[in-house]
Amino acid sequence: MALLHQPITISADHAQFIQSGVSIILASANARRVPSVGRALGCKLSASGDSLELFLIVTKVIPLLDDLRAGQPVAVTFTRPSTHRTLQIKAPLAKLLPARMDDRPVIARYLLDFTADVDAIMGGSQSALLRAALGLPEEVNVRLVLQPTALYEQTPGPLAGQALVA
Repeated sequence: MALLHQPITISADHAQFIQSGVSIILASANARRVPSVGRALGCKLSASGDSLELFLIVTKVIPLLDDLRAGQPVAVTFTRPSTHRTLQIKAPLAKLLPARMDDRPVIARYLLDFTADVDAIMGGSQSALLRAALGLPEEVNVRLVLQPTALYEQTPGPLAGQALVA
């Protein structure tokens, strides 16, 4: 009998994309199907490509973390604002761990790359507001560890929703 949620391995191209300066939005829901959402401040893929870590600020994602602690599945979208290229990863469970000091350079690089991409389409006048809304690397206090079981193309257009081979 096949496993319902077989782990996948993320390809090098997809790995590069999800670890770049893209918008990272997570979504889940509680047992009553009330949705919860939150933003991650960076992504780090394992060397084997079969698990990823997302970095969160607890105070900005409390309902989402409550749902994930209750064992609800999670969907994560990775979107480049300047092109709208979007990938979605799904995982049946998420493991919550404390953030580590050695993750701060990854988070800082993510924030620089993401705000630069937004600046390219909105102009630099939005940078300070965007950075304030996102938070600082030192505010990140949770690592969310996922083992992806599905990957989808979600760029607007005829291929949106198509399952991808990782």
